[in-house]
Amino acid sequence: MTDCACGSGTGFDACCGPFLEGKRTPATAVELLRSRYTAFCRKDPEYVLRTTHPDQLGGLDQDSVREWAEKATFKALEIYRVDQGTADDDEAWIDFIARYEQEGEEVEHSERAHFVKHEGAWVFDHRKSGTPQLEARDKVGRNDPCPCGSGKKYKKCCGKAA
Repeated sequence: MTDCACGSGTGFDACCGPFLEGKRTPATAVELLRSRYTAFCRKDPEYVLRTTHPDQLGGLDQDSVREWAEKATFKALEIYRVDQGTADDDEAWIDFIARYEQEGEEVEHSERAHFVKHEGAWVFDHRKSGTPQLEARDKVGRNDPCPCGSGKKYKKCCGKAA
C-alpha cells in the first residue's frame, strides 16, 4: 500500500486516488483540499484545473500548472482550521500550510483557502483565498481533535509528519 501524499495515513487507492481518477467527487472541502494537494504531488494538472471554479480558469492551463508542479518536491500538508465545508454546506474556508522544496529552497505556502459548491461539487475559489490570520488560539495542539473533522487526534491526522 502506498500512503496518500495528502498525509492522511490512508493508502492512495482508498484516499485521494478515486478523486483524481474521476471515480468519486469529494464530499467535503477538506477532501477537495487534500486531493488537490495530492494532484500537485503527482503532477496532475488536469485534476487541479477540473477542481478550480470554471470562472477562474482564464490564464491557467495544464502546461503551466504541470511546469510549476514539476519544479517542486512536496513535503507535507498541514490543515490548521476548517470553517464549514461539510457535505451539507455550500462554502468553506480552510487555513493550511503546504510545505515543498523548489530550486533548493524550503517553502511554506500559507493560505486561507476558499471553496464553494459549483453545480453540486466542491471547487477551489481563488478570488477570496488569501493569507491565513492565525492567532495563538487557532493553533491546534498535538493531542487535540483534528480540525478537519476526521475524529482522529491532530498528531495522527493532519499534523502527522510526512
